[in-house]
Amino acid sequence: MLKVKPFCCLLIPFYEMQVLCVINCPSIQQTARPVNECPKSEVAWKEAAARMNCEHIMQNCSQQRQYEYHCALNIFLNESWELCSIMKYMLGYCMEYNEEGKRIQNNYHRKCLDLNPPCPTRYKSTETYKYQSCYKKVKENDLLSSKLSETTLRLDNTTSSTNDKNHNGEMQSDWIIVVMSSIVIFGTLAVVGYIIWRKKLNRLKKMRILYH
Repeated sequence: MLKVKPFCCLLIPFYEMQVLCVINCPSIQQTARPVNECPKSEVAWKEAAARMNCEHIMQNCSQQRQYEYHCALNIFLNESWELCSIMKYMLGYCMEYNEEGKRIQNNYHRKCLDLNPPCPTRYKSTETYKYQSCYKKVKENDLLSSKLSETTLRLDNTTSSTNDKNHNGEMQSDWIIVVMSSIVIFGTLAVVGYIIWRKKLNRLKKMRILYH
């Protein structure tokens, strides 16, 4: 159980304060520990929170922001971790614990609306026990395959989009050629017609002069 001395940082010299702050104000990563599974009910969540005693842990010695109990899968979705962290709002995705980043965050490989049952598009990170579909573990190889499939799908969509653009560009080029050819043909016919009309007009004028 982790406890804090509230006024420790005010009663000691600055150089000693830094040492005690590391002990009494641990980081998220220092509080994190793997567990077999995350709580499946509000009662179990509160019991786990009581054991962790997160409300007595300070974020740092100059800023008192309250820690709360959290439990989430890691980024590989194959381990459960409980830890103390500041509450955040998850926005449309399940929550995950990023050990390297030392934070809880949205898991963009698990969209709430794609789950059965789904989780809300906005919910508190301290209430994830309500959405057990977010705690379904997967094998690391399965996650890698899923990521590769998503990447392949994106590449296919990009290629398809490029091909469509090229096809549309070719169609536009064909139409331009047809239009320009039509303009040249009609222009040529107009000139030829005008020349013929002028010749006929000149002949008529000569004939009138002769008869007069």
